Amino acid sequence: MHQSQLHEQPPKQSIRTMFRDLLQRVKRSRLFIVLAIFAVFIVAMIEFFIPQAIQYTIDVIIPQQLVDQLIWVFVLVILAALMLIGFQFLGSFLMAIVGQRALYDLRNELYDHLQNLDVAFF
Repeated sequence: MHQSQLHEQPPKQSIRTMFRDLLQRVKRSRLFIVLAIFAVFIVAMIEFFIPQAIQYTIDVIIPQQLVDQLIWVFVLVILAALMLIGFQFLGSFLMAIVGQRALYDLRNELYDHLQNLDVAFF
């Protein structure tokens, strides 16, 4: 009696092979990947800046009662928070585009493969 192929385990691929296949699928989106990495880098810098500005405010500005500098630091922290939101969105948006393009290519490849199969397969 012939056993169904449904329960057979697929052949195991090496991690290197899977990453090579993944990189081939996202190759045409290199610019988006570079821009997303840049956005993540900017997010990291902004996330470092905000606590430093707050520390400076607590340690220097408030004890010396420098109201004019307090206003500037407040404005800078608000601008940094807005930039943080923008760059986080940009990074997520660009990576979503890369992922959707890879899925689109994978689906088209699967569809083309199914179209070329023999009718007896179905």
